[in-house]
Amino acid sequence: MRKKIMATILGTAMLLTAVSFTGCGRSVKDSTSAKTEKTTKETKRDEKIEIKILSKYDQIKKLLSKYPKEMTSKEASDQEIVVIENESFDKASKKIWDQFLKDVKDQKDCAIVICQYTVEGDPLLQYVSNVDGKFYYVEDSTRDAYGSEKYVQYTYDYYKIYKQDGHYTAILTTNNKLTFDEAQDVRSLKTAIQLLDIKE
Repeated sequence: MRKKIMATILGTAMLLTAVSFTGCGRSVKDSTSAKTEKTTKETKRDEKIEIKILSKYDQIKKLLSKYPKEMTSKEASDQEIVVIENESFDKASKKIWDQFLKDVKDQKDCAIVICQYTVEGDPLLQYVSNVDGKFYYVEDSTRDAYGSEKYVQYTYDYYKIYKQDGHYTAILTTNNKLTFDEAQDVRSLKTAIQLLDIKE
């Protein structure tokens, strides 16, 4: 009888030892893969995405899809995206925007990504490239929880800057003679689209 009790106690002790070594049923491998997955997500989030100069819409959409689904203004800024918050942009964004305009003026092929936020804080991305004098535009609303259209794409011939009533407004358009008032009243995105409207 004593041998049976000792054998039971010894068996229970061995079982408890085995369970504690496996992490209550969770292997070391499971724990490592969870850590690796978390590290991969963080690395992907911190990964710098090159803003390529593209003119094919499917390639532009593929590029925009690389950005995280949730992106703070700091994370967007770290990606060298022009960030518009509270109707203004920071120094880094202003510098990127000014360089883009200079490249357009100098007739250099160039591209830029602009990030603006919805009232709920969801990022909306706008990609603009200038290739051989034409502007290729894609708006990515895939991160907007309340957005109906996921992508909007158009080609424009001109860009216009308006400085009026304390606002700095930039648009892309097919009509070079569009006045400020007409630009505010455009009904068709094929005619014009507003890139940004910030307080000066």
